[in-house]
Amino acid sequence: MRDSPTHFQLTITGNEKVGDRFFLLSFENPGVSFRPGQFAMVAISGEPYPLLRRPFAVSRTPEGTLQILYRVVGTGTRLMSYWKKGRKVNVIFPLGNGFEKIQNACILVGGGSGVASMIALARELHSRGTPYLLCVGTKKSGELDPHSSVFQNPPLNVKFATEDGSFGFHGTVLDLAEQHIHSFTCAAVCGPPAMMTAFLERFPDVNAMFSLENHMGCGTGVCLGCAIETRNGMMRVCVDGPVFPGKILLPEHLK
Repeated sequence: MRDSPTHFQLTITGNEKVGDRFFLLSFENPGVSFRPGQFAMVAISGEPYPLLRRPFAVSRTPEGTLQILYRVVGTGTRLMSYWKKGRKVNVIFPLGNGFEKIQNACILVGGGSGVASMIALARELHSRGTPYLLCVGTKKSGELDPHSSVFQNPPLNVKFATEDGSFGFHGTVLDLAEQHIHSFTCAAVCGPPAMMTAFLERFPDVNAMFSLENHMGCGTGVCLGCAIETRNGMMRVCVDGPVFPGKILLPEHLK
């Protein structure tokens, strides 16, 4: 059972740098139930700019702390990187449809900022004892610290791929996943559109769920800014997703 979306004033308990441009933002426990893949719309400032909230995947530590793993890519996330412990942040949460409860062995494939959604799912599978492997892909070492609490609280079953071979497996995260995917009955994927498109084309017979990261204006289905075309017609990523079965996605509309 998940809770309905609610406005919260959450207190920051930490904002740790965990890579070259990645930060792990922690909040006090709001006592809200949610599924991995659901997200929060975070107000960046009380000023006219930046006006729009930003959507972020959320996860929970074993102690119950609510966390957002984010990458600094623009004005909003740059401002967030300066946030300090004790700051109050307005958050609408939980939003969207997350992953259904996974019962069977699952491989999780995350690239770039899409790793955040996979962290939430990996933590849940870890807590339930469901077999899983988290595959994380970056361009080079240092983008995400493998020894940070992102991967160590709890200690996740994770393998890393770097495109330049500077850490872990030498290749893309899909190259890494290909070596292990035969051992799993399902997959969960989140990352750049090109990566997710490549997964659909490379592994067409895999039972996969995709968490999409489209730009969103409202997060509640009103503005239609995140709508995509699927085999089931036009769908809004923020309310119909962000998690979708791969069988309804059209690769040409993910690019």
